[in-house]
Amino acid sequence: MTSTMSIAELRKELKAKERELVGLRKQRAKLAQQLLRVDDKIAVLGGEVLAGSNGGANGGRRRARNAKPLVDYVEAVLAKPSKGMRIAEIMEAVEVAGYKTSARDFYAIVAAALRGKQFKKVSRGVYTLSARARTKKR
Repeated sequence: MTSTMSIAELRKELKAKERELVGLRKQRAKLAQQLLRVDDKIAVLGGEVLAGSNGGANGGRRRARNAKPLVDYVEAVLAKPSKGMRIAEIMEAVEVAGYKTSARDFYAIVAAALRGKQFKKVSRGVYTLSARARTKKR
């Protein structure tokens, strides 16, 4: 069963395949970004991201490994001041405390971690430990 296609038909078919390939690569890049965001959220909650789950889609970045979850670092940082801290200050203090991150949007990850019951929103963008969390720490 041999096919008799002209060179023009073969070129047309090749162009169609190349266009399809470009579209699939774009779709893969979008899905890889979504997967990275999900992995970051899992990490915020203290879960472990499965090795190779991103299929190498993170551009060669490796996920940072920490001794304890981000929430524990945030609790330790917020236990010190009495009046609360802004998210940017919390980010800086957590990294100074030894938390390693390779996240592109670490601000959003810290903000998501602050949604836990152990934290209290004092005012717009300012957080502290809840009273319950403070008594637990003692």
